[in-house]
Amino acid sequence: MSRPKGAHSDGTGGNADLAAVVVAVVVLDLLVVLPAAPEEVRAVVAISVLLFAPGYAVVAALFPEDGGHVDGRRRLGLLGRLVLAVGASVGVVVAVGVALEFTVYGFRAVPILVGINAVTVLALGAAWRRRRATGGRQFGVAAPAAFSRTRSTLVGSSRVDAVLSVVVVLCIFTAAGAVYAAPGSVDGGSEAYLLTESSGDLVADDYPQELTVGEPTTLHLAVSGPDGTSEATAVVALHDVDTTDGGATVESSTELDRFTVSLDGDTTVTEHEVVPTVAGELRLTYLVYFGPAPTDPGPDNADRQVHLQVQVSEG
Repeated sequence: MSRPKGAHSDGTGGNADLAAVVVAVVVLDLLVVLPAAPEEVRAVVAISVLLFAPGYAVVAALFPEDGGHVDGRRRLGLLGRLVLAVGASVGVVVAVGVALEFTVYGFRAVPILVGINAVTVLALGAAWRRRRATGGRQFGVAAPAAFSRTRSTLVGSSRVDAVLSVVVVLCIFTAAGAVYAAPGSVDGGSEAYLLTESSGDLVADDYPQELTVGEPTTLHLAVSGPDGTSEATAVVALHDVDTTDGGATVESSTELDRFTVSLDGDTTVTEHEVVPTVAGELRLTYLVYFGPAPTDPGPDNADRQVHLQVQVSEG
């Protein structure tokens, strides 16, 4: 019996690789939403997924056709996709983080995860659609042959291929380990975020959206500083932000309070009452400095910052 044109005999042409990316992203989301696993496990899974999954989806969308020589041109194979996926993943994570810095959400874990999820899902959809349009030459891995094809691609047909594959894998894991084990600094290893109280527990959810002038609202600021830092200063302000030009420009700032946070090497949570003094559609901003605050505190000179978009009404 003859094989239909475009059919594959080696197990390729399936979408098991795209399904694996979906599973990896779902696992990462569950670890973030339900943080029951040990921190070390969460860190290893998060770094592994973020260093591979979004980039693989992007590479799959850019290169839908199978490897080998087709029409006199060399097409990208599985090993090349695995290597490119790491670089593309770093690019996706950085791009999402930079984009969020120009929004009211700021550089926080949940918004970054949502952004990466969105990019990954869109890329997977584009990859699936483009593979269907390749006329039978699409790259893909069918589930029954996924292991055998991955092994043959990574190991290759000679010892040189095998050694090179091992070197590539070791480089990838070394990079992941370096990210996890890198010492803290102001640009990494420190964070600030807000918590609210719900049923006696502090959660990163249910943030207030409506405030009233003169009436206090309780929030909890969580801060972890770089190694060797014993003190941080938090400046609380209401910003009137203009976003008409695509960016976020602070038109006016009203400082509400500032307080000192003692750091002990772990995350320090400080309860704080916000008492608005001006009304309007504003951005509640916590500016965090590892040390004393400058004379003119603002988003441009803060070590860390947290934003909440709020509507403040007159009392």
